Amino acid sequence: MFIQRRHALRLIAACILFPVLGACAMLHGLRESPQVALADIQLAKAGLMESEFLLHLRVTNPNDVAFEVSALSCVLKLDGRPFARGLASSRTRVGPYDSALVPVSVYASVTDMAGALARLMRAGVGGAAPARYELEGTVLLDVHGSRLKRPFVSRGQLSLDRLGEGK
Repeated sequence: MFIQRRHALRLIAACILFPVLGACAMLHGLRESPQVALADIQLAKAGLMESEFLLHLRVTNPNDVAFEVSALSCVLKLDGRPFARGLASSRTRVGPYDSALVPVSVYASVTDMAGALARLMRAGVGGAAPARYELEGTVLLDVHGSRLKRPFVSRGQLSLDRLGEGK
């Protein structure tokens, strides 16, 4: 009798505990991290000691729950070396299975830019060859009142002719 009662209590506890734990695990609803990719880059300001570039980052939501991008920080590397870094405070909503552009200002020192330009000039005549880039950072998301921090990495090639084109 005592053994049956103990098994019954365990069964009741399991029936209560498992749904509660499952609800906690699914509270934020994100099964997959968002993808962040470089959509565009523009030279915003050129200064004597540093230059400012405006990155347009495409944040893609592969989940069935909307979230809001509240902040983003990143480092842009060209051919494996840090080129520019920046951060943005944002209130960009990304719906389920949707994407949105998030503008981020990044800053490059004259030293980083000179080194990158010298490497690129050696790689291709007049710098016409595309440069390999890596964008690495962290995105802060608001999901159902919870704040989640997710790292991201995006890689590709960047045509240097586009850097001088401002809109």
